[in-house]
Amino acid sequence: MEREYPEDGEITLKEIILKLRDWGKYILSKWLIVFMAAFIGGALGLLYSYSKKPIYTAQLTFVLEEEQSGSGLGGYAGIAGQFGIDLGGGGGGAFTGDNLLSLMKSRSMIEKALLTTVNTNGREETLAESYIRINKLREDWEKKGSRFANVKFLPGRDPSDFSLDQNTLITSFYNSILAHHLSIDKLDKKSSIISVQVTS
Repeated sequence: MEREYPEDGEITLKEIILKLRDWGKYILSKWLIVFMAAFIGGALGLLYSYSKKPIYTAQLTFVLEEEQSGSGLGGYAGIAGQFGIDLGGGGGGAFTGDNLLSLMKSRSMIEKALLTTVNTNGREETLAESYIRINKLREDWEKKGSRFANVKFLPGRDPSDFSLDQNTLITSFYNSILAHHLSIDKLDKKSSIISVQVTS
């Protein structure tokens, strides 16, 4: 039975309490539906949390100071450069501006990182082997009978001695890391603050 409320738009505290009590009784009368909805929602949330892999992000932010020229005009050259005037002697080189970003995204840089030896749970292995293990690539290769199933990246190996399969895998890792895991950029186009971010 619904309660009658005044039509003048004013509701007293007593009427609010009575209305809340009516809603409480209604919800209690539908306890089975409420319980089932809460149970199904909780089960779906638990299933999602177990099925979704955690994503870890590592970020490094740094400033690369440019070397000033020995002529003492470095500061003036920088100011003149802002107005489009090139006085020369502004430094430059491989480790300035966009050159550094390109260098950090290069295959040789990422390959050297992948072939770095790390200690994982008390055993020495390369980051390339860690990458294979974390992404369960070897299990997939074994199931498919792939020729890559027995390819290893042992610590201390010289990349110039790599087989065709090893080079193929390094290229594949490089493309995947660059496309999905590695982000290198300036925080601000006008600044020299560089951010390197890796997700795994």
